Amino acid sequence: MSLAGGSGWTVLDYCFTTGDVRIYWAGNHTQSLAFGAPLLVLDMYEHAYAIDYGAAAAQYVDAFFANVQWEQVARRYERARKAAQALKG
Repeated sequence: MSLAGGSGWTVLDYCFTTGDVRIYWAGNHTQSLAFGAPLLVLDMYEHAYAIDYGAAAAQYVDAFFANVQWEQVARRYERARKAAQALKG
């Protein structure tokens, strides 16, 4: 919700270099953080919610989180964590 009406992607990722889980925003389709594996991505471009929610982006975000399959996010986290360990050798 901190985009305050702005568009972009909100990304939860696993950082391979530090082992941290990070949240960041990408303002277009070409931005990303290096050395990270996306765990959960929220599309905040208007095309994602305008037809169903109009200007009520908060309702869209609430519906998104109500439907997240957290088991899948946990599997992505474990896969990224194992990949990071393999990279360290």
